[in-house]
Amino acid sequence: MSNYTYSSVFAPHFEDFQRMKDAMGYKASNMHYVLKEFDLFFQKEEVTEPMITKDLVLKWRKGKVNETERTLYDKWSILSQFARYMCHVGFVCYVPRTMCCDCIAECKYSALSVNGNKRLHWILPIVVVLLFFIGIVIGSKWEVPMVNLKWG
Repeated sequence: MSNYTYSSVFAPHFEDFQRMKDAMGYKASNMHYVLKEFDLFFQKEEVTEPMITKDLVLKWRKGKVNETERTLYDKWSILSQFARYMCHVGFVCYVPRTMCCDCIAECKYSALSVNGNKRLHWILPIVVVLLFFIGIVIGSKWEVPMVNLKWG
């Protein structure tokens, strides 16, 4: 963990949030660094009240065009958890939806392809349904032998 000292208006809340997560046994090595990033962002935006608005969240998100989807998802998740925490302790904050909903809605159709073939994106759901029905058919044709024990 870094020795960074939070200095935005959210500083005491970042510390309390991290202490709460630690007490719950949550082991995220990067949470401190993500909270530091939010702290620096809130300082740059000169936020004076401990309130997270939708505009603030969207502005933070627009600055993250060069990050991988996984990294962005982790940061988005921590931001969402922190916003829920802030609501729980009595501050009005915008709680962003999980990124999956937004990501899927904005996803390019070509990203749903398998090895570049757009028609193959239905294969996995079809295979799962087929395996399910094969399991039902096999289960109805063959009976699992039962052990009959007499207690004497």
